[in-house]
Amino acid sequence: MHDGVQKIKMENENNIPALKKEHLYPEQSFMHYCERDEMSSRKLPRPITKVFLDACEKDRLVVPLLKQIETVHGDGAQTQEVEIRYYSPFQIYLVAALSENEIDEDGNLCDATHREYGKEHNTRFINWGGWSAFNVDIYRKKKEEDLDEKTDISYFLIADDFHQLLKLIHTLKEETEYERVINGRNRYFRNLPRLQYDLRPVQEGGKEIW
Repeated sequence: MHDGVQKIKMENENNIPALKKEHLYPEQSFMHYCERDEMSSRKLPRPITKVFLDACEKDRLVVPLLKQIETVHGDGAQTQEVEIRYYSPFQIYLVAALSENEIDEDGNLCDATHREYGKEHNTRFINWGGWSAFNVDIYRKKKEEDLDEKTDISYFLIADDFHQLLKLIHTLKEETEYERVINGRNRYFRNLPRLQYDLRPVQEGGKEIW
């Protein structure tokens, strides 16, 4: 998939439409979405913080799909220009996979069980999914053609492919024709993102998009 996904272009390149910001969550809303559901039940055991997202971005494992300078209101009538980072709700998959990591002294993701070994050997390990860890230095250097298809998994390539796919998904219109209404429980889902999209542009014009 990697070779094809790499070819996706953004706005004004090859006539591919822009990302739809209304599909995305600003950073604070995204952190809340990853942590809790609308019934205030915790989704992940550890809090998801800006420090955590910053560390994920440094390794390009979870990156904002959109960054935009916006005017926000501060104290009183004052306003200020700040950069707002936007994420896809689908990125909760990557956040969940990385949520067991600690943040080291340099602000990087770090697997707790390999932390001391990494210091001793001047390297770093990242936990993936709570049950395995990979060496950052080894897999960051590996290109796709260098991977052994039987034994190697590059989480950097997985994340890159996934982000490119999301950039495509979030140019599509939301699918409303088959929207399911759950009577009596609508209040639980009022603030959740829609997760269904009209895939016909991809199905009908895939060669132009990919």
